[in-house]
Amino acid sequence: MDACSVDPDFAELILTERVVRMTADAKMGWRLHGDRMIGWIKDHKPYQRIIGLAEAMTDVVGESPAAVWTRDPAGQERY
Repeated sequence: MDACSVDPDFAELILTERVVRMTADAKMGWRLHGDRMIGWIKDHKPYQRIIGLAEAMTDVVGESPAAVWTRDPAGQERY
């Protein structure tokens, strides 16, 4: 897994060992862009894989500690 962040403190909050493991298990990539989370998979995208990606993204967001939501999102484009 590669991680890139303009805000290392934010990345440390959000990129926990559990989130990294969840991402690897789902075989997905994701990043934050402003107030949006963008996820992707390599496979062809039949309906069930898209649903699985959305569910995995929801799980990743659910793992975010409360401190994540109180941070200023300015400059937090790539994670």
